[in-house]
Amino acid sequence: MPQCLVSLQEQWGADLAAISTTSSAIDLAAYIEATRQPDQRIIVWGGSYGTYWAHRYLQVAPAQADGVVIEGIAPADATFIPYDEDGNRVAEDFFGLCGSDSICSAKLGPDPWQRLGAALDSFGEGHCASLGLNRRTFSLLLAYVLYYGPANAVAPALVYRLERCDPADRDAIVSTWNFFFGSGGVWDIASYSLLLQHHITFSEMWDHPDFEGVDLEQYFADLMSSAYVAKNLGAGKLALSYDWPAYSDPQYDDQWVQTEMPMLMLQGALDPATTIYQAQKLQSRFTAPNQYFVVFDQAPHNVSSATPLTSDWDDHCAHNLFLAFMLEPSGALDLSCVDQVLPLDFAGDASLSEAVLGTTYFYENTVQNGAPSKASAASERRTELRRMLASWPRPQAAGLLGELGKP
Repeated sequence: MPQCLVSLQEQWGADLAAISTTSSAIDLAAYIEATRQPDQRIIVWGGSYGTYWAHRYLQVAPAQADGVVIEGIAPADATFIPYDEDGNRVAEDFFGLCGSDSICSAKLGPDPWQRLGAALDSFGEGHCASLGLNRRTFSLLLAYVLYYGPANAVAPALVYRLERCDPADRDAIVSTWNFFFGSGGVWDIASYSLLLQHHITFSEMWDHPDFEGVDLEQYFADLMSSAYVAKNLGAGKLALSYDWPAYSDPQYDDQWVQTEMPMLMLQGALDPATTIYQAQKLQSRFTAPNQYFVVFDQAPHNVSSATPLTSDWDDHCAHNLFLAFMLEPSGALDLSCVDQVLPLDFAGDASLSEAVLGTTYFYENTVQNGAPSKASAASERRTELRRMLASWPRPQAAGLLGELGKP
């Protein structure tokens, strides 16, 4: 990365500062203005970092669109520094739900979070060494598994299988790793620019008043030893931040827009990437008529495709709200479906299990309900899930496999 940074500076020089969230927001506003047809309704959507970008768009063009929809929300003063701390907190919430579920608690007991901690500690005692993972890499795997539904439901099964560590369990964990990180996997994203992510991060989404005077090297070291579910990329980002040619944008960075524009803000309480603990700042900021802040108690990062109203996941509350809002952004929005979203299915169906774990059942190496799914169906489900999850905006995992190796 140091050599890459030198090359970047040589190629761009001072012009690198022109690549910014504000520049992108201005470009978006200009594109809309240039292509908009008379009487055409304009709805701006943003997911993940796109929510931060959409907010910046509102700062530079507060009255251009007819409405804004954001989901998986990063607030205007977002910082990546507490990313793992907040994500670990959400993971604990997730495993708390496991403890309240009859099937999940039957496998991991009333305190699955404690069981996860013990399982991670067991790596230090040589447990399951043949798996090829360690505390850090297993923690990282869970951090990525929890991003998206329905695949996030397999997380407790990974802990259960790590505890037992039979050959079939190791195969299931490796299958999950490959589902997310392997060739064609959810996080195999050649088009994503890690350099651009760093540039925006260190210019706008790093320094924060909450961490003034904090020894960040010690902060990240403490997190690495204490967090059960974390990517543990903070120390590496900190090292890069010292030399990064960051720009400054005091006019817009960390500033909140005041707008009466209709807004639909969709947030999952189990989102480990853009957590409810940060996203909830918007609830008190945007309270005008037709500004809706909607929280789904069991939704992860892909809110619009992970709020199922049917067991086959073909109808989603957040998606329906999105469509209704687009049709009439200034109309009353019926939120009744929020209470009808199905809870997490910790048992899982055979097709999901086959697609992610490579086995018919989440927890055991036996046939579920006496009817194993066909290999062809599992392959199709695997492809379908990967395509669905890969279509969602997300941070990049590039470089992880080179650094950590594959199991």
